[in-house]
Amino acid sequence: MFVYEQNYWNPWRDLQREVNRLFTQRGGAVSAATPLAVWTSPEGVRVVAQIPGVRREDLDINILGKTLTLQINRAPAKAEEGAEWHRRECAQELSATRSLELPFEVDANKAVAQLRYGMLDLMLPRSASDKPCRIAVRGE
Repeated sequence: MFVYEQNYWNPWRDLQREVNRLFTQRGGAVSAATPLAVWTSPEGVRVVAQIPGVRREDLDINILGKTLTLQINRAPAKAEEGAEWHRRECAQELSATRSLELPFEVDANKAVAQLRYGMLDLMLPRSASDKPCRIAVRGE
């Protein structure tokens, strides 16, 4: 079966492509959003975030209900006194917030976060109240 796609000029499609290009380039608004990998198991949720160049002190992680929020606030690098910038291509200042709705409630008091080589690894154990419970049946 032959499907013919009409290839005509569509200004809205071109505008959407251009907006997507602007927001996915380095330094655009979306590039500040932290890319995440999230998977679940019966024990809990694991979240891995790419945050190169971010130190522990610049990172704030919160859990409220089923919402995980990562907030990054990195101050700009300062030139030495009397020195002038020759070139500044690296992202100097970064302020980004990323919120994620988790598939179930987690026990925030038992959560473990580790930051190594620009990768944040969060282990969020499932809340005991959210774990399936087997009920024994009694009777004759």
